[in-house]
Parts: sequence; C-alpha cells; structure tokens
Amino acid sequence: MAAKKTTKKKTAKKKAALDLHTPFTTGEIDEPTANAYAEHLRHMENTVGWQIVQKVIGNNLHQLEQAIVYKLDPETGARMSDEDTDELRIMHAQLKQLVELPGMLARSLDSDSLEGAAPDEFDPYRKSWEPQVYGNDANVLSDT
Repeated sequence: MAAKKTTKKKTAKKKAALDLHTPFTTGEIDEPTANAYAEHLRHMENTVGWQIVQKVIGNNLHQLEQAIVYKLDPETGARMSDEDTDELRIMHAQLKQLVELPGMLARSLDSDSLEGAAPDEFDPYRKSWEPQVYGNDANVLSDT
C-alpha cells in the first residue's frame, strides 16, 4: 500500500497586535512588531483624515512662514522682536516634524529599508539606542 502524501499548508504571516496600552519606545522590539507598527503608520498616512490634518498644518506652516519673513505678529499684525520671531521658527520646525513623523517612524521601523544601511550616530530613531521619551526640543531650528 502506498503511503499518503501530506502537504503542509502555507499559513499567512500573523500580524503583531498593536498594543496601545504600552508606551511606544525606540528600544529593541521584535521584527514582526516593528513591521506591524510601520504598516499601521503607512496606512494612517493614506487616510483622508491624515490628509486633512496635513492640509491644515500646511496652511499653518504657510502663515508662520509669512510671519517669520515679514516679522509681523500673525494675530495682531504688530512688528515682532527677534526673540518672538525665533519662537515662531521653533514652532514652524515642530509643526514640520509633526507632519513628517509618521513617515519617518515607518521608515525607521521598516526592516527592509534598514538592511545594509550604515547606522547614523545622529539618527534619533536608530534601533540600537536605549528607549527615549519624545518631547519638545527648544534647540530645534527651522529651515526657513
């Protein structure tokens, strides 16, 4: 009697569940979790809601750029001091980083894009660093 052939079924890769109760860190996370986070971030970038947020922030960035160039307070129209203009530059840089954050995080978590890449010692999203808490950095300057 001939032996029965058994074939293994291909199973779909199981996606890591996104646990919103644990804080997100840049510490060591396993590859499936990192890929799941990257996939969620890329999906978020393609939603209509995120595109609306980008448009609103883009309009705010344009208003800040005008205020910085002409040194006029966007609310009152009065002349601004250099210190006030610098505060607007910092605000501009932070808003710009906010708009770019999902894409930057997705690229940093994507294992395919990290293979063969040389680590940059100034990259804040590098996986080999200890976990960090993200906050406002007053030393960030705008590119305007």
